[in-house]
Amino acid sequence: MDDRAHSRPLDVHRISNYPEVQEVIQQLFFQFQHAGLLKGADRKKFRKHLKLVILDLRIAYLESPALYISYGRGDARYRPGTRYHALHIRRRPLIRVMDGLVSLEYLEHHLGFYDRRTGIGRDSRMRATQSLINLIQKVPPEAIGRATTP
Repeated sequence: MDDRAHSRPLDVHRISNYPEVQEVIQQLFFQFQHAGLLKGADRKKFRKHLKLVILDLRIAYLESPALYISYGRGDARYRPGTRYHALHIRRRPLIRVMDGLVSLEYLEHHLGFYDRRTGIGRDSRMRATQSLINLIQKVPPEAIGRATTP
């Protein structure tokens, strides 16, 4: 069995204002900056998307170190009327976060696909590498909450 099947969708409702979280996000932001991965980025949106990904990766690792998180990379997932759009998640900053984390070797990443002939497809999958786990381990599980949706 393909271990990438052990996955769940990206949970974009993770929140935290704990100092440990802010410290990790700041550290990662500086690494993105130093690597030249922020050119032309809206830094406020980038931080928001970085934070939601990091928080969900932390929770996923606590649930199961083998758990992958799935997410869509296609434009259609972010258009008006979609789940991501309704939650103010935008494609460009989210993909920039994912690609940057891969570049910095913080993510194990598998691109999704869609086979038009068979109609079979799979979303992209990610999970934290040991380097990212080492960085985010100082974030206690109780520091991460869930936003309530109206």
